Amino acid sequence: MKNNLMGLTSFLSTLLALSTALECSGQSVPVGVEFLDPIRRESRRGDNWCTTWAADGHQYTSMCDGYGWDPDRQREIHTEVFRISGTFEEVQGHALPSYAVDFNEVDATNRYMPYYFGYGIVAIGDVLYQFLSRQNATNFMPPFQGINLIYSEDYGKTWYRFDGVEVTHTKLDYSGETQFFWQEQGVEREGKVGYAMSWIAVCQMGPGHTQGEQDGFVYLYAPNGSQVNELNLARVSVGSLLDRSTYEYFDTQSADGSVHWTDNIEERGVIHTFPASNKEGDPFGWYS
Repeated sequence: MKNNLMGLTSFLSTLLALSTALECSGQSVPVGVEFLDPIRRESRRGDNWCTTWAADGHQYTSMCDGYGWDPDRQREIHTEVFRISGTFEEVQGHALPSYAVDFNEVDATNRYMPYYFGYGIVAIGDVLYQFLSRQNATNFMPPFQGINLIYSEDYGKTWYRFDGVEVTHTKLDYSGETQFFWQEQGVEREGKVGYAMSWIAVCQMGPGHTQGEQDGFVYLYAPNGSQVNELNLARVSVGSLLDRSTYEYFDTQSADGSVHWTDNIEERGVIHTFPASNKEGDPFGWYS
């Protein structure tokens, strides 16, 4: 079912983050959603589908573990970015041919390479940014270890790591020293260690990030490490996504609505708490 709901889940997640961010800033907060007909639903093989709307008029979406729009694929791809184009009646998804993630076929030669999975993606002006969650180094099981950040200034023709190093299918390093976030504030639960800011989604603000609450920041949200039903919120100025030292984290909110942000990830607070489990008693998973 999650594949059929890719647009809806991405939108509702964005609405939650936007509502939280606006409440923190003392602005008006959305109180409901009205879906207008017609709605087109696309059923494609793949997970997650975090989506952004770019200044070139196209949407760009992160797909994990799937085939996307290619009916001839024989193997799933761990992570890929598609440019969505066409009309309402004829929606098309084209995989970006120069996407810079290596060892991305499921069951490739080395099954236990620490794969990347693409989640949060955002277009700021003419630049695409994507946050890549790095898999465990020794096995395929969760949780994620950290985040790498790549960007493209030509809508996916060439890609660079956050530190300016050009990346290709054979040159996106897995070592901890080259990750953007790496094993932050690890907390053990159920025999596994969960890390803060190891899965990131982005609050979307229209094409090229030019609509909505324009306060000069990009808002990011993530599960609170191993306590995955708790939500952390971070922000960074629009022109500083590649500079980790400029990131701020929601700490606390006062009774008068004022918010305290901190540049120390260890002092981050929880901005929203979801139920710990569903009505059947199943807890939140370590992914997504």
